[in-house]
Amino acid sequence: MKITVKKLVPKSDLAAIIITPSHLSFFELLSNHDENESCALVFGNKKSNNAIVNEIVPMNEKAERSVVHFSMDPLEAFKEIEKAESKGLELVAIFHSHPGRGIPAPSGTDRTFMKYWPVIWLISNKGVKSSFVMKGYVLREDGMNVKEVPIVIENEDK
Repeated sequence: MKITVKKLVPKSDLAAIIITPSHLSFFELLSNHDENESCALVFGNKKSNNAIVNEIVPMNEKAERSVVHFSMDPLEAFKEIEKAESKGLELVAIFHSHPGRGIPAPSGTDRTFMKYWPVIWLISNKGVKSSFVMKGYVLREDGMNVKEVPIVIENEDK
């Protein structure tokens, strides 16, 4: 089987990722799924240097997950990417949670995989004593440092 991916949204020129309140609630629900890291593919389109989110596809079902690690099933990920592309959507972000840890920021492992998946990485945290926090990041051109990408919440009717 030959799998091709049309394109990934270039990371360097994205000013923000635009989500709706419903998307935010869904990300929070995913973060609280269980004690392990949760993960999802985030699809949408690029418009005026922003990534506009249209669809979130949870990938927990076949993912390898623990409290400090997640690994999506590659075949399932590519199937979801092809399905989204058939609807005119692109992979704009990868979401995962860091349960029980401080401010959500890319780990060393995240930074390694950000090189292979050059999209926005949305990382959330929902600890026992903390409220839900989610941040977006892209890997800088040096391949080591990250840049925070603002998450803008817009109502569905915009």
